[in-house]
Amino acid sequence: MSTATFSRIAGAENQSDSLIDAELADFLDILQLLIRELEEVGARVQYSQGVLVAQGSRPYDLVLSARSF
Repeated sequence: MSTATFSRIAGAENQSDSLIDAELADFLDILQLLIRELEEVGARVQYSQGVLVAQGSRPYDLVLSARSF
């Protein structure tokens, strides 16, 4: 995922209350770290409609799923 794409996501998300901004900033930091870690191990990472999808060269060997409330 390119920096420009991540910045666009972050920009769209940052249109919230100042109370939420700190939590959102923490979430975006964690999201950026996760994306970087996944790309370092060779995963192709996509972010679409609030869902982060990472796919490696053998996508059927392992499937991880997580969500936040």
